Amino acid sequence: MGRLVDSCLSRLGASAVAPLGLGDASEQIQLDFENWGNKLLLGIETLGILERGDLEQMTKDHVPSFKISKASKTLRGARSAKTAGGGTGIHDEYAARVIEVRNLCSEASERVCMHLELEIKDSAVSYEPGDHVGVWGENTPVNVDQVANILDIPLDYEVSIESNPAFPDLKVPECFQSALTLKEILTKYTDILSCPSKASLSCLSAFATDLAERDAILELVESPKYQEILMQQKSLLEIMQDHPSLQIDLGAFLGSIAPLLKCRFYSISSSPAAYPESIHVTVSVVKDTTPLGRIHHGVASCFLQQRHIGDHVRLHHRRSTFRLPLSSSSPVIMVGAGTGIAPFRGFLQQRVADQMAGKELGPALLFFGCRKGDEDYLYSSELSDFLDRGVLSELHVAFSREGKIKVYVQDKIRENKKVIMDALFRDHGYMYICGSSRMGSDVVRAVSKMVSDEMGVGEDEAKEIFPKSFTTGHVKRLQQDVW
Repeated sequence: MGRLVDSCLSRLGASAVAPLGLGDASEQIQLDFENWGNKLLLGIETLGILERGDLEQMTKDHVPSFKISKASKTLRGARSAKTAGGGTGIHDEYAARVIEVRNLCSEASERVCMHLELEIKDSAVSYEPGDHVGVWGENTPVNVDQVANILDIPLDYEVSIESNPAFPDLKVPECFQSALTLKEILTKYTDILSCPSKASLSCLSAFATDLAERDAILELVESPKYQEILMQQKSLLEIMQDHPSLQIDLGAFLGSIAPLLKCRFYSISSSPAAYPESIHVTVSVVKDTTPLGRIHHGVASCFLQQRHIGDHVRLHHRRSTFRLPLSSSSPVIMVGAGTGIAPFRGFLQQRVADQMAGKELGPALLFFGCRKGDEDYLYSSELSDFLDRGVLSELHVAFSREGKIKVYVQDKIRENKKVIMDALFRDHGYMYICGSSRMGSDVVRAVSKMVSDEMGVGEDEAKEIFPKSFTTGHVKRLQQDVW
């Protein structure tokens, strides 16, 4: 879309203030944005629209903040009377009960991939295969205690959060509109582990009582230093811990320093035809080491890993355009690696239901990538069963760590050139890709090369055929769910 808008504006005679900025979500996209933002500011300054002054030191009084007071009995009553929503949108979360949880990887695997089944029978959720579910994770008790100690407020302190007349543009989020303890606020609603924005750091500096520390925080806002903390993946909590003189006002902390904790979206790995009262999710647990040596645990994935049957998970449903063809007889090619298998499990469950309903099924091919067959071959027994039932015509698995040569899904795609070309171009089939954006690009590139070779056209013309114009009417026959 960015390229399209840039091209249209150029054709209409507009002059760019700064070059088009592009980023890769699988890389340092925040750093890409930071670099583009600097070019934009430079372009604005060159035009004389805006002058960039020296970095201003913000005072406490200038930091937008909420009004915080001890919770009243009325608010406590409102809190106790508050009921769960229906799960139909981001402001309508539903507390789903966990009815199944297990690790899909073997003990030999370095990775952990969880399968969870979340009960939705009393919700307003109505989902289809290929849809997404947004899940709110929670911060760990250890991290919550660390922030509470810095704020110097007891975790059981119950507050009401109201708008501040001094900052009329700062609106109180819906999640803060009932009485909450500090523990609830920091556990469920506050993002303390992401890298803070420049605006957050500028506001944070106002609460450093040591002038050297105040200056040190302000230096982090400058581009070279800020790029450094982005590369280091330094969290808000770490920066707060680095500056012990901080005495942070809770209203300012919630209003300007710590953003709200966002939900994490997952592809639903079930079909309502098979599981009408539950949503299944397939979750790769994030645990890695930052450049500074800190062990980073994904907030949502680690929260889900630690759930037990009977626990509750806050979620909401989000519709997707990642859909099976309207006709069950259309050929389907599915390509996924790792947890990219998730929507295809739902697709195949739906094909079982269609088969039982007497519908004609077209061929369905699945190309799946993992490391080793005895470690992280997700849902292997179910996939075998789908083959036996005939709802899955062919299964091609690429194991990237089993032999001397690494084999990926795009390699399996190339090995099956004829069947893929026939399904896509002779029989007007559909291709679905789910997984990392890098894997998706490699698969599209492989098919585009096959088009070039088989149709005897150049690379540019091949890209016009696939993926750009791979449609039937207004229906896209290449659909991607990548991250």
